[in-house]
Amino acid sequence: MVSSKTGLSDIMQPLLTGRKLLRQEFTKLHKKVLDLVREDEVCRRLTTIPGVGPVVALTYTATIDIPARFAHSKAVGSVLGMTPYPVVVTR
Repeated sequence: MVSSKTGLSDIMQPLLTGRKLLRQEFTKLHKKVLDLVREDEVCRRLTTIPGVGPVVALTYTATIDIPARFAHSKAVGSVLGMTPYPVVVTR
């Protein structure tokens, strides 16, 4: 019975060490993301919208960049792959 507990410890210890390191690195990256959002006025404004967090705000500002590039606001969603842009067919 003792040997099976030792074997379990041998398996779990590296996993727990890896998890601890991943959490430390995630914490550093999360802080950097929050710092970027705090420094950007547009990102700060976007995060006041319910459901829009730091990652969405940064993604939006990085992707859209210059809103004047879009003739209609409906075209923005299709660029992000969120909604199809309606095609108007005239006959």
